Amino acid sequence: MLRRSFLALLGGAFLALAQLSPAHAATVDLKTKASDFIAVKGNEAIQTFAVKNRAERYERFRALLNESFAVDAIAKFVIGRHWNPASEAQRARYLAQFQAYLLANYAAKVWNVEGVRLNVRQIDLTEDGDAMVDTLIHIPHKEKQDVTLGFRVRDYPAGTRIVDLQVDGISLIVTHRADFTAKIGQLGGNLDKFCDFLAERTR
Repeated sequence: MLRRSFLALLGGAFLALAQLSPAHAATVDLKTKASDFIAVKGNEAIQTFAVKNRAERYERFRALLNESFAVDAIAKFVIGRHWNPASEAQRARYLAQFQAYLLANYAAKVWNVEGVRLNVRQIDLTEDGDAMVDTLIHIPHKEKQDVTLGFRVRDYPAGTRIVDLQVDGISLIVTHRADFTAKIGQLGGNLDKFCDFLAERTR
């Protein structure tokens, strides 16, 4: 009797697993993948910011940027409608300048990362299939020791990539898009002049 009950329970479990939809399985997989990805890359970034040698810090951050972020997709998004009419040469120059701009903004100085740690708190799926990974970064030497940082993660054929950062609920790519498109408008929609502007900001 006990054996038959056990087999019935086991059979029910297999039946339940078989009835799980592919979409549900993909949802669970993306949540796990996104959580692991941010935990690893987030803490890797913290250590990269602490590298004292400037050239080495830039190179490590450049590699991390390309491995972790959908840089080209973000670059296109933040200039909005000005991407489509641009020539191939303008696009190539802008993409290179955008990456240089990011490096200058985030890798230019050494950070004190002693005791800094990133913890994943929650993962939610968006309506369009991305994963929002909510994290808490503890910075013991700052007045505001705990900072909430959200990562929007997307699955690409080439791998998992971050497509947005949210600081206290504010999207950085939406903020950049507003600033960039406004500046391009001031420059008469000229992407070459905007690249000159980015180069100056980078210097």
